[in-house]
Amino acid sequence: MASIRCRSGKDGYNRKYIRYEFRGRQRECSLGKVNMEIARRKLIDAEGLLLDGIDPMEFLKGGSRSLNDLYLLSSMIRSYSEFKSQNGRNRPVTIEIRDRIFSSLPDSLLQKDVRFISLLDLEGWISEYGSNHSPGGVNLAIRNIKALFNWLYKRDHITKNVASSLQQSPIDSSRESSILDSSQVNWLLDYLPRESDFFRAVYFAIHFGLRNGEIMRLTWPQINFLDSFILVTGVGAKTHSGRKVSAPSEKVMDEIASWDSVRVGNVVRVKDSGYLSKRFKKIVKQQGWDGNLSFYSLRHTYISNLVRNGAPISLVSRLAGHSSVVVTDRYYSHFKQDDLASAASVLNFG
Repeated sequence: MASIRCRSGKDGYNRKYIRYEFRGRQRECSLGKVNMEIARRKLIDAEGLLLDGIDPMEFLKGGSRSLNDLYLLSSMIRSYSEFKSQNGRNRPVTIEIRDRIFSSLPDSLLQKDVRFISLLDLEGWISEYGSNHSPGGVNLAIRNIKALFNWLYKRDHITKNVASSLQQSPIDSSRESSILDSSQVNWLLDYLPRESDFFRAVYFAIHFGLRNGEIMRLTWPQINFLDSFILVTGVGAKTHSGRKVSAPSEKVMDEIASWDSVRVGNVVRVKDSGYLSKRFKKIVKQQGWDGNLSFYSLRHTYISNLVRNGAPISLVSRLAGHSSVVVTDRYYSHFKQDDLASAASVLNFG
């Protein structure tokens, strides 16, 4: 699995190197001018780490004070993040969100051995996290820490997944605050500068229900003006599968066609999802709209209006790019009681 090599340097001293294979790649680390006994001990430790699925490079270089330091939460997060960022396992925006969540972990927890982290430790962090984030944001943090500890458990770094007992925060799904009304939508389309990339992003979210990442990755070749649809590819799509989203009218396609005569590259030249969120929040505050509205509310509005206007739930699910109709069904919770009563009135058996 790993081996020791000896080579003489220019100064004539015999240096020891450990060679090993990690995730299909050959690596070599210099131990310096150490005797064979120390080199063998390092070799044994390195092989143990390899069996645990950990790259021993940091330990071999002396970056870790001891072998146990590699089991610190901070070290495990680095290994986990490296694993999840390989081979397209996560989208860039997912990696960005996860890094932001883990950056809020206190040093007292980051410098603790994962084998001795308790449920109480994690609950303390979640409680503190909840003081500055919405219930939805707290639940996202819980899902990420659960995924991390599940990864550690499957690789035998820990004997018990204490994070599995974390409970997500209840969210009142009956509120309609995350959906814009027609006057708000019209204001955005009428008063935003039409030449701005922010207007383009809003336009795609309102008329096609695209996610932030899908908007930022949309290129001109993905827009089919002849048949009036947008092809959302798997790259950047949450479900990693492509879908065709038809335009609601020819007028919408005409508007998009008027933006550029030379249609190359990205349609919306925005690389930071945070920019879209901050810009939208600023508008919400200036207009005195409900503070719970976010840029993602534009997508919620698109989906809810489809369902409200009688589109079959299975087709709505496909247009939205949801993994199943169960996910789409959640948007029924945004409807007012009057809408539900109106729908029920068609069940007239005489």
